Amino acid sequence: MMVPPEFDDLESWVKFREFLNQRLHLKRIVKHWGFELAVSIVIILSFINAIFFMFSYTRLIEIFDNIFVWIFFAELVIRIVAIGP
Repeated sequence: MMVPPEFDDLESWVKFREFLNQRLHLKRIVKHWGFELAVSIVIILSFINAIFFMFSYTRLIEIFDNIFVWIFFAELVIRIVAIGP
């Protein structure tokens, strides 16, 4: 199993990214219309949640907000690994 290389080693990062793309097919997943649609739906749901958050406060709205943040973080990491920074 390949582990992430040191931060300063750019060539190793490129090889690591290529390895993950070959194994997990991340580039195909990220460029697929279904992935874009799923991200767009999450953005719309996050927007609706933010509107509810402005006018009322419940613990459920805060939980959904945290979930959306983690989804966006995962999307960002997947895109960086698949396509590059």
